[in-house]
Amino acid sequence: YQRSVHGDFFVFPTPLMIAAAESDFEEDAEIAEAHPGRDERHTTSSCTSDCVNFVANEWFLVGLVFVAVAAMFYPELGVNGGPLHPEITTKFVGVMIIFLMLGLTLNTADLVASVSIVRFHLFTFGWIFVVSPLIFLGFSKLLSQLENFDPILLVGNTVMGCLPTTIATCVIVIREIGANSSLALLVTTTSNFIGIFLSPALIILFVGSTGNITFETVLMNLVLSVLVPLFAGVFCQVLLAKFLKRPFCVSFMSLSSPISKVILLLIIYTAVCEVLHSSMSPPLWNVAVIALVAIFEHLLLFACVFATSSFSFLGLSRSARVVATITASQKTLSLGVPLIQTMYPADLAGVVSLALLCYHPFQIIFSGCLIPVFRQFVTSDPTTHTALESAKPTPSPPRFPSDCAEEASLELPPRELKLQPVLVDVEADDAEIDTDEVGLIAEDF
Repeated sequence: YQRSVHGDFFVFPTPLMIAAAESDFEEDAEIAEAHPGRDERHTTSSCTSDCVNFVANEWFLVGLVFVAVAAMFYPELGVNGGPLHPEITTKFVGVMIIFLMLGLTLNTADLVASVSIVRFHLFTFGWIFVVSPLIFLGFSKLLSQLENFDPILLVGNTVMGCLPTTIATCVIVIREIGANSSLALLVTTTSNFIGIFLSPALIILFVGSTGNITFETVLMNLVLSVLVPLFAGVFCQVLLAKFLKRPFCVSFMSLSSPISKVILLLIIYTAVCEVLHSSMSPPLWNVAVIALVAIFEHLLLFACVFATSSFSFLGLSRSARVVATITASQKTLSLGVPLIQTMYPADLAGVVSLALLCYHPFQIIFSGCLIPVFRQFVTSDPTTHTALESAKPTPSPPRFPSDCAEEASLELPPRELKLQPVLVDVEADDAEIDTDEVGLIAEDF
């Protein structure tokens, strides 16, 4: 073993190590020759393992496809008055459970800490709650000029623009990129908490009343289905802090996200069932157009946020620019669908949700494809390298100057070293090792 001037360890192979490696290589070659189909079976097993890992990691996306297909074959199961009774189980009970779980797991300390990052939050929240709703509203106005285009789909597009960002998707993608995932968690959590109050207000401001729904009805549904369980969860988190730290409670709280996602899939299933069963189902070409527009809106929003984040007066690093771009361009399905279910009657909620259901899978796929590009963008930040170099500790003197001519040429400060001999067991086949080179070692190594 050799310690370099930077404190790293290196292993130099001996002839015995090289001989062992060559023997293993020859053994693998003999096995491959004796079993020619082994590689193909290994490849098939590897593909199966990759598919299983994909389903395990992206089970929510797989579930979206499954519930959509299931709704096509048997929509009567999820309609109002059907066996599932979604007017009770999903619209009220399911939504209340989701926001109760959100209140129990909400990190209030992160919300308080995020207040100090004023400039970054003003930029990000400005895009999420000001610019984004205006962009989506503008596209809805343009689409309204098309003849025979379903106006409820346009309402859904405008509603989607008023929603906050996602939490899990943003944090996971930003962590994979290597950017500031803690900052991403602060932004996403804070925006979702603000969105509970601000998004319904923006929806009513831009869309107004739809059908037989009134502002009083919306407010009452929000209070009962969203605010009451949310604050109940927060109060339980504060008042029962010691109880929630018990192993049983910790294990149960770790399941809050999967439970919420399963309920969300049930809500989406009933919404799609209602769309397919309802006489208000939009034409197929309308759905195709709104899906293409949703994709274009995401690309436009993504590009605009990334471009404006480079303004010098913001003073954002590349890592912060990546966080702002991803968080400001995504729209939450976890909060959006329950809000839509709460604010709109069942015969409209499914159609209103269609734009968001088209937007959500694309934003996940698109951000996932950009992970290598943004990782290179963040790691090549010159300001980050400068900061790292300035924070780099002063290298310690080399332990073995005789092993490295370059290190031996360094002018080292005088230092007293207590040296002791080391017994080296040399095999017969390894006799060419120069024992004088490894004869002494620093006592403090």
